[in-house]
Amino acid sequence: MGEFKTLLTSRISLSKSQKGSELFYGYTFGDLSLLLARFSSFSSIQMKRVISPIIRSLIFCVCLSLSFSSVSAAGLKVQTDASEKRGFARLVLNFDRLPGYESSVDDTILVFKFKESVDLNLDDLIRKMPNYISVARVDPDGHAFRLAFSDSFKVNIMEAGTQVFIDILGRKWKGMPPNLPQDVLRAIAKRAAEIEAANQARLLQKKKAKEVFTARIRVGALPTFTRLVFDWNKFVTSKMERKGDSVQLTFGEPVKLDVGRVKHDLPKNLLN
Repeated sequence: MGEFKTLLTSRISLSKSQKGSELFYGYTFGDLSLLLARFSSFSSIQMKRVISPIIRSLIFCVCLSLSFSSVSAAGLKVQTDASEKRGFARLVLNFDRLPGYESSVDDTILVFKFKESVDLNLDDLIRKMPNYISVARVDPDGHAFRLAFSDSFKVNIMEAGTQVFIDILGRKWKGMPPNLPQDVLRAIAKRAAEIEAANQARLLQKKKAKEVFTARIRVGALPTFTRLVFDWNKFVTSKMERKGDSVQLTFGEPVKLDVGRVKHDLPKNLLN
């Protein structure tokens, strides 16, 4: 029996293939005729002892295959947009969150490495950029991709928010690299303006927090009316509300008012 198990084990082979970012594992048996010949000499009890572990092994193999086939590069999702323009080709990587990365070009090979795993599919890249790309490959661990150019091209890389623009410049390209799309430039300008406005608001708040406001009260009594003057060192907004016999005065800045003198010598028309 041990001899048969050894024979059975030696006839099973494991194969691996990859499609995009998915790995597929398969199991194949070798010379089945040799196995069947050995089966014919076994009794029913021996057959049961042999068949049971075989079935368990097959179930394990099927489960393992399903497990591996469902595994993909679990990383940061990346959407791509690739096209050929006038005199250059552009690959845009769109992230939900921009990861750290570095790139290098060695003759006709671009290597783009990420600081973390990404979920990237470049299957259509050669079809969309046939005059520039001959090979496009993503590393199995999702930490890098490599592009093989069909010629010695210059590469220009730009960032805009959570996007990375990879421009492959044709041999006849002269002058400055291509600009970013107009909608991207407008979005960048809008974001910069928002950041500047937020910074200015914070600076203004800090400045106000450091400012010291002071005020003193002066009382003027005349035969027909009494006047209270709130003398501020800086301009302050105010709001006055009358409710019945009382008046509430609200100022736009906090300040300590010395009302002791006013309370000590209240005008005849002022109760409190």
